[in-house]
Amino acid sequence: MTRKRPTFAQYGYLLPFAVLSVYGLMVLAGWITGSTALVQPRPFDAPLPANAGVCLILIGLFPIAYSLGWKRTSLVLGFLTIALAGATFLQGPIDVDLRLDNLLVRHEGLIDGPHTGRMSATLALIFLLSGLLLVWFTARAGETSRPIMLALVGSLSAAYGLTGLLADRIGLNDLEFWRTYALIGPHAAAMVILLGAALILLAARDESAGRKAGPRWLWLPAVVCSLTVTGIFWVALGQRELGYINGTTQLTINNIAALFSGESETHIESLARLAAHWKKSPDRSKGEWENDAAESLRDFQGYRSIEWVDADLHTRWFWPQQDNGDAPFYDHAGQPLRRAAAEAARASMQFAIAAPLESPL
Repeated sequence: MTRKRPTFAQYGYLLPFAVLSVYGLMVLAGWITGSTALVQPRPFDAPLPANAGVCLILIGLFPIAYSLGWKRTSLVLGFLTIALAGATFLQGPIDVDLRLDNLLVRHEGLIDGPHTGRMSATLALIFLLSGLLLVWFTARAGETSRPIMLALVGSLSAAYGLTGLLADRIGLNDLEFWRTYALIGPHAAAMVILLGAALILLAARDESAGRKAGPRWLWLPAVVCSLTVTGIFWVALGQRELGYINGTTQLTINNIAALFSGESETHIESLARLAAHWKKSPDRSKGEWENDAAESLRDFQGYRSIEWVDADLHTRWFWPQQDNGDAPFYDHAGQPLRRAAAEAARASMQFAIAAPLESPL
């Protein structure tokens, strides 16, 4: 009796897992040998840490070991994935450094940056869920809910990878939350999509055992990916709208600041010329001073009054006379801000402003 050769349809689902393992080995080799191109293809991409490469190796080898009948080996691989991904994921919420980032290699020696050796919390969660499901796949053979759970996690993984591929183009990389908890480079995103596809193929194979019809959950990947794409585009549009509003507001602020600066400099130069003029001719009469002050008020109608203050910081002359009944002999030294501004102007022989200015609104 001849034994049937295994066909691609029987073991083809293992191919994406094998690719994941090979890529994980390449990432690990890149960190060990110092080959930046293997861990960070472009300088502005987020590097894939060595621990993430190890998780890809473990997840990729798991179904291969299981298909060879090595159940215990597959369970060990699954539990190692759970331990590594779970511990990495928990470091963020509990705010504790378990010293896992540089467990295998020193990442800062190749690529400098904060937490270069730590995979994002979302990526660690994807690996953790994948490890849990694969262990369940081995321990609970024949469980009817197993295929749909594999398909769900595979769909979430593929959706996260798709989001990572589009993140730079749609502006997600500008969001603080995304950079802190979910940032991945396009090379890692492609592997996460492949992981999702591998889990979905595994679910389809598990579902098709003993069934002539197709899987009942075929709608799940399409719905999850569609909802994810819709959600990320909604977030991206909101981010772009916020960026447009911030840019327009900043441009308006800059224009107002430039206008205010120009007007202020013009006013200050006018008052400086008036002060220099009277410094050269201190014996001129009060009437002449009031004429000069009136001309300045006509040129710049925003002034409430122009006052000449003596060395003791008391108002000597002022203009206009109307609506300034509190101006005669006003003691400017009694106000700390005015006294400080007067002393600064006297020391530097330049103008000084008694800040803060009160808003008229």
